[in-house]
Amino acid sequence: MVQHMQSASMTAAEESFAYLLSGQAIEKREYLEWDDTFAAKLSKFVNFTSLNNMEAEGEKKLVTQLLVTQKRLSNAAHAAFSEYEAKESIALETFKKYESFIVALDADFALLSAKEKRRDFDWTIFHI
Repeated sequence: MVQHMQSASMTAAEESFAYLLSGQAIEKREYLEWDDTFAAKLSKFVNFTSLNNMEAEGEKKLVTQLLVTQKRLSNAAHAAFSEYEAKESIALETFKKYESFIVALDADFALLSAKEKRRDFDWTIFHI
């Protein structure tokens, strides 16, 4: 499940980059759909983990970090989108800041995924 969320997050990041390169509104819309639903999907994971008493405390800390990182990513994305829409380009500094949050989110997911893999559980029964 964590790997699915990580993949969806990286796909959303690709969509946002595509928007910044092409200006096609559908790319931005696809990113924003992910952005709007991220916290709810992560909450489902937390609730499921807690209900099944699977190292919930350790994972809760990682989930909190994921939420913080995603919020920073979201803020940087909105700043990049606004800059692009005003100037039809973005500064290298804006791009690098945004990219750094994508890298951080991916790293946070990798930590949570590693923790999940250490458990002996079939996550395929739970679909988001």
